[in-house]
Amino acid sequence: MTYTAIMTLLGNRITYFLLMGLGAALGAYFYYLDRQDEAIRTTFQQATCTVTAAEVTVNEEVHHTRWRGHYVTRTYYAEISYTFKVNGQEYEGYDYRAFEGGMTEEEANAVVARYEEGKTATCYYNPDDPEDAVLTLDSDRRGMYTVVTWGLVLLIGGLVGWVLIDFLLPHLDGAAKAAKKAPDDFQLEIPPWSSVPRT
Repeated sequence: MTYTAIMTLLGNRITYFLLMGLGAALGAYFYYLDRQDEAIRTTFQQATCTVTAAEVTVNEEVHHTRWRGHYVTRTYYAEISYTFKVNGQEYEGYDYRAFEGGMTEEEANAVVARYEEGKTATCYYNPDDPEDAVLTLDSDRRGMYTVVTWGLVLLIGGLVGWVLIDFLLPHLDGAAKAAKKAPDDFQLEIPPWSSVPRT
């Protein structure tokens, strides 16, 4: 994108309206996720489950940058399978917690150590859909906080930009022009006692 195109976008109020709209959309998405999290904590029912498998898995991503070359990030997950019964019917769950975004290696190992294969544990399921189950009601809210943070940044940035180009800059520009402009009807008044000849 050229410099001219960038300056055109920055000088257009539509750009800032779009930023505010995107920020508001992210805020609405955060609200939706927050209500889902609250529903998990308030409506899921408790059950006794049996752990059938537990292991730590890792997801590696290679990132390429101009300045740092390439580097690898690793995200660890506690992969746990468990079975439980609801009204005599057996179900299987696979989620440790809702909205899982990954952990450090130490955190994943600590979780898996608590859920050894064959052990019984407490799990929580959706009474409307028992296959929707978790082992803990403490959801991973980091992704939600990222969403709302970006929403606020975009909303505030769009609002500040709009106020700047539609109100502040025009006001300052008008004030500067008025200060430079000399009045056309200005006349120097010479008092009667002055020795300066009158024309």
